[in-house]
Amino acid sequence: MKLFRRKPSTGRERQSLDYLKKFVNSLEGKALYVFLRFCTGSDVITCDSIRICFSSLEGPQRHPVTRTFTPFLELPTLYESFPALAEEFTNIMTESQASSFDKI
Repeated sequence: MKLFRRKPSTGRERQSLDYLKKFVNSLEGKALYVFLRFCTGSDVITCDSIRICFSSLEGPQRHPVTRTFTPFLELPTLYESFPALAEEFTNIMTESQASSFDKI
């Protein structure tokens, strides 16, 4: 979490960032490595920060987006609750583990 770089400027941004921090704090073992790989492209720390920006996309367009070459995380601000964010990130991480990328 010390890698995250962003100061939220609205209440929704603060809330989404708080949900993200709570989610990351809840991760253990392999799940933490999968999250790091999702954000950076590597399961070891190879950067000094993960930049976070916020989006206000809704519906099926609302999902976290990463750019691993920077590393950069675009975090939606319209999560209704912590469980909503946790479910979305868990689904993404599960799909990532099932992808051929993780089998290399």
